Amino acid sequence: MDDGSKPPLISLLFLFLFAGILSLAETALASVSKNKIKIAAERGDSRAETALTVLENFDNAITTILVLHNLCTIAAATIVTVYVTKTWGITYVSLASIFTTIAAFFFGDMLPKSVGKKKSYSMTLASASLIHFFMIILSPVSKFLAFFGNAAAKHIKGEDEGVTEDEIQDIIEDMTEEGTLDEEQSELITSAIQFGDVKAENILTPRVRIVGIDIDMPSNQILDFLKNQTHSRLPVYKNTIDNIVGVLQIRTFMKAYIQSGKVPSISSLMDKVHFANPDSEISELLPLMSKHKITMAVIKDSYGGTLGIVTTEDILEELVGDIYDESDDLSEENNLKERKDEGIYLEESKGEDK
Repeated sequence: MDDGSKPPLISLLFLFLFAGILSLAETALASVSKNKIKIAAERGDSRAETALTVLENFDNAITTILVLHNLCTIAAATIVTVYVTKTWGITYVSLASIFTTIAAFFFGDMLPKSVGKKKSYSMTLASASLIHFFMIILSPVSKFLAFFGNAAAKHIKGEDEGVTEDEIQDIIEDMTEEGTLDEEQSELITSAIQFGDVKAENILTPRVRIVGIDIDMPSNQILDFLKNQTHSRLPVYKNTIDNIVGVLQIRTFMKAYIQSGKVPSISSLMDKVHFANPDSEISELLPLMSKHKITMAVIKDSYGGTLGIVTTEDILEELVGDIYDESDDLSEENNLKERKDEGIYLEESKGEDK
């Protein structure tokens, strides 16, 4: 605005451009993944190192950006007011202020923020040096404003807001995409987060698939029955599976049989059984079973019958994935394939004389 006769277009364009850069940087810094920046910094990217410094002092960075943005807005409004007053008079100041506000909002705020959100990583790297420079220059002002802001905040009662489960899931997904976590680690952490929401009814073995033994079964049938079982333990019931009275460890039974030379009484070898409701959370059920050294819980339905059973193995598999045991059905072909996948090759006997 050299002599007051020409529109100060260059000054206004500069202010709008600078305000736009500040808005872009603010949104980019707020949206970018800090872990992604950290990985780039560890690889020696100097721009990422500067960006990481800015992110680690995020409050200071935001304060610096707000101070500069407000200065740009005030300066633009002042220039327009002075120019319009000198050129057309005070009557047109209000109209000019409206147009200036619209232009400042669109070019200095809305448009840059849209770009900053979509290109958060590249825009953070591009603007980090500029923001870091002004953070150093305006450090005394930022500290002064932060001091009064914190003092005021102490007198305002607020609610402590923890991180939600959805936010944690988003963090895990970001870290997995960036390579900080591998797929197995990601699945394990996700399972641990969801562990508290799983109920007994979600993982139980249903009633129709329960293999049990009647406590009143004749002794001459018990041994043959147990020899054909692939499970390590069985629920023991009386008359009906809806009346489970204990749990039999087959190893304990066989040990007693070998030592005595005769079929032992099941009732003297049974472990206690724990009863639980379908809506029991497994995160509470597991420590309870562990404390009382119980390996099986019977889930009762609303009528008092047996809905299903849950073992400690079922609960642990919900957390760490499938656990192979002697009851799992793996064919010889699948077993051989798994061994080959591990680099173990088995030479089959051809039955021929050499």
